[in-house]
Amino acid sequence: MIWLAALTAMVCSSGLAQVTTNSPPTIGPRQAPQSVVVVVGSGATLSVAAYGALPLSYQWLLKGTNLSNGTNRTINFPQAGPANEGDYVAVVTNAYGAATSSIARITVIPPPAQLQARVLTNGTPPLPYRLFVPTNYTEREQYPLVLFMHGIGETGTDNLRQLSVNPQVLAFVSYARQASSPAFLAAPQCPTGRVWYDPIMLPRLAALLDALAQEFSIDTNRIYTTGLSLGGMGSWALLDMAPSRFAAAIPICGADTNEALCFQYAQVPIWNFHAANDSTVPVAYSRSMVNALRGFGSPVLYTEYAGGGHGIWPMAYATPGLVEWTLAQRRGQPMAVGPRVVLEHGTNLTSRTMTAGLLRLKGTASFDMETITGVSWTNFANRATGSALGSNTWSITALPLASQNTNTLVVTAASNCRAPSLGGSTTFAAALVIKTGPSLRLQVEPCPAGVRLRGPELAMPLILQTTTNLAASAWEETEWLPATPLEMPATESVRFFRLVER
Repeated sequence: MIWLAALTAMVCSSGLAQVTTNSPPTIGPRQAPQSVVVVVGSGATLSVAAYGALPLSYQWLLKGTNLSNGTNRTINFPQAGPANEGDYVAVVTNAYGAATSSIARITVIPPPAQLQARVLTNGTPPLPYRLFVPTNYTEREQYPLVLFMHGIGETGTDNLRQLSVNPQVLAFVSYARQASSPAFLAAPQCPTGRVWYDPIMLPRLAALLDALAQEFSIDTNRIYTTGLSLGGMGSWALLDMAPSRFAAAIPICGADTNEALCFQYAQVPIWNFHAANDSTVPVAYSRSMVNALRGFGSPVLYTEYAGGGHGIWPMAYATPGLVEWTLAQRRGQPMAVGPRVVLEHGTNLTSRTMTAGLLRLKGTASFDMETITGVSWTNFANRATGSALGSNTWSITALPLASQNTNTLVVTAASNCRAPSLGGSTTFAAALVIKTGPSLRLQVEPCPAGVRLRGPELAMPLILQTTTNLAASAWEETEWLPATPLEMPATESVRFFRLVER
């Protein structure tokens, strides 16, 4: 007799299948709570969904502390205030276990109208702008400055619409941020009929930064540029114009066609955002720009949402960790914090000459507590691509190199986009440059002392490495000028030799 076991499921009001078998709760990628930026006094809501054996119980925590009003799927803040700002998680429990959601951040910001209304008049056209000055500003300290550029719909002269329509950028100067790491934020308004990247407005933006640095105690090594849509294009254009001025850039759903110039700012920390289904500014612009930057060894971070269309900036500026990542960067310095791809057993090959063939690499990838969903590689010399084995710890067993060429190898890791409602991923990469040349010919001949080695075609100093076991991790090394014969004792029946550049 054959017995068939049936799995019974019930669809609840949220559209999730609640399994009635003995299963612990599970919170899917798009069921986690969504971070949000809200103006003080406005309402905020966080929601979580899960499936598993019923009944399910819920507990929300803020900074590790249980909230007495947080025992439902949804937690509401009718009038969010500074005390509500922070990172929240939801723990869902049933009789068989518990599941903890990813972090959702509530960021509480000041009303845009509270920012100082100003006009830059030392030039044409006059440039209206709003300025946030840190609450406890003192000339004895130096402060970072965030420059924000709005989209095409907010052009004009009212000097408020650039922020009242897009207040989420004020996450950089939220109430919690003012207390822990205060910063200036300047939000100019582009005149109607002009764009940020034209030859009139770019110098006006530079003049605004200069004027603020003269008036206030600004840390010129911590000036950041960000913008959305038209403003995202402005951020790219500022990097084109002044590649060494900014400590970091955050373009959102923008575009730049000057890929040939991106080598100038390839080492500037950049976190770029776009949506795959953007019908206003096609995502191909961002993909092409990120690809070009990575070809120059850039550590650029790229968040591509699966959905959201063009208006993704509320989710982008709400991204947990974005503000901390930005304010940690310093001009002219390597990326200070953030996701990392680390290359092992291969970094010593950078810019070295080796015989074309198949390369083995391994390393690690990490992005805080996020799950690494995959690691891939690209060789820009021959456009070969592939996937690595593993994720947080990964390996590549046979990466093909282009013969007699400079191989730029980019290893890219992917993780969660931190916007559960939109889906997608954040990618980050590391680059390795290897030059391949013709095969090196090493002559080995017997001599009274043992063996004599010659490399008559090689005039440069090299390191001769030897071992009796190819599986050994350590090789004996000897500096050698191959044009001069080298005699070595030969007491073993088998010995292996290899040459590497010094």
